[in-house]
Amino acid sequence: MEPDFELLECFNEATDQCVITKTCSLKSVLFSARNNFLATLDQHTIADAVKKPAQALPGFKSIPVVHG
Repeated sequence: MEPDFELLECFNEATDQCVITKTCSLKSVLFSARNNFLATLDQHTIADAVKKPAQALPGFKSIPVVHG
């Protein structure tokens, strides 16, 4: 994963040069969305996603599957 999830310039106070940072309400909405996104990912592992690979294979017919 990426080292940070700075969706907007204003997410990084050290480099923020946005002129509307102090009055913008979008930052709080996206900050919350980012936190919820990461919290959801924290509830799962890659192993969870591939527990039943045989069920997923029909959807990947164009991708060669190497067993072994």
